[in-house]
Amino acid sequence: ATHNLALIWATRMLAFALPLIASVACYALWLRVDQYGWTPTRIAAALSAFIVVLYVLPVTLNGINASPGWQRRTRQGFVWATIITSVLGALWFTPVLNAQRIASASQTARLIDGRIEAQGYDFWPLAREWGVAGRAAMATLRTHGFSQEVIVAMDGAETADTRYASQQVAQSFTAAESWAELL
Repeated sequence: ATHNLALIWATRMLAFALPLIASVACYALWLRVDQYGWTPTRIAAALSAFIVVLYVLPVTLNGINASPGWQRRTRQGFVWATIITSVLGALWFTPVLNAQRIASASQTARLIDGRIEAQGYDFWPLAREWGVAGRAAMATLRTHGFSQEVIVAMDGAETADTRYASQQVAQSFTAAESWAELL
């Protein structure tokens, strides 16, 4: 424990500021997930935000009150935050927190129920970046009667060598369909 008044007051000021900063970060992440669904990157960001909150809570709860022993209680809170962070880190490498599976399920559900427009959707992550779960999601999506344009985009994602080539396949089909309608 420190007896330096400047450090003690700086910590107490952080007890007010850190929850606001953490809240803004969590809210921004939630808006993105609510609008576009889960991706592996957003899952990692959510886990990171949760870990930040774990470390902010002891400072906030003990720093604002500042009753005798608050520094000791804050350190104990950090120990618990570290233990929980270690457990989450271990779970990250298990099926419980398989980010590819969670993201594939989220995107598939959104595509099927129409919360995400299938036309113009980038199928590359599902087909090429999200492993077995992504490929299973692609197979599930093929059974839902999407338009020929969407099927071509899915084929492009599964067969093209690059993400750019995948997008070009979908765009060339759209362009050909537009010309066919004009003629």
